[in-house]
Amino acid sequence: MPLDGGAVCRPGSRSQRVAGLPAARGADAVDVIGGTWDRVRAGLPVADVRGEDGTIA
Repeated sequence: MPLDGGAVCRPGSRSQRVAGLPAARGADAVDVIGGTWDRVRAGLPVADVRGEDGTIA
């Protein structure tokens, strides 16, 4: 199922609030639970805005 949008932030707390806004208006939106930190800890890749290998500070 296609989504209208998604949200992710470093710790995951801000994106949870942001993803709820379009969802409350009927859009299909998701929050990446755990944020970027959990993604990196799981060994999954992250990308910057240019689509290149990204890092988190």
